[in-house]
Amino acid sequence: MLARNAEVDREIRSLTSLENRFYKGLHYPIVFLNNKAWDEDLIDGVQRVAIIVTESGVVGEDSCGYSRSINQVKARTKI
Repeated sequence: MLARNAEVDREIRSLTSLENRFYKGLHYPIVFLNNKAWDEDLIDGVQRVAIIVTESGVVGEDSCGYSRSINQVKARTKI
């Protein structure tokens, strides 16, 4: 799940909904990825409500964006 630090409440609601609808009894982890270090508020909030395993990580700038092998302008206009 991609998330932003500023969207703590929304991400917690999304997590609760995912757990209730899809993850009950399956025990699959959910990985939260962000392009910046996580705020403790988000980590604490997620761990408070999560009934499944959650992990968090940071996606490096080199992993974001479009591959250099494609037409950058065309890729941006097609989104």
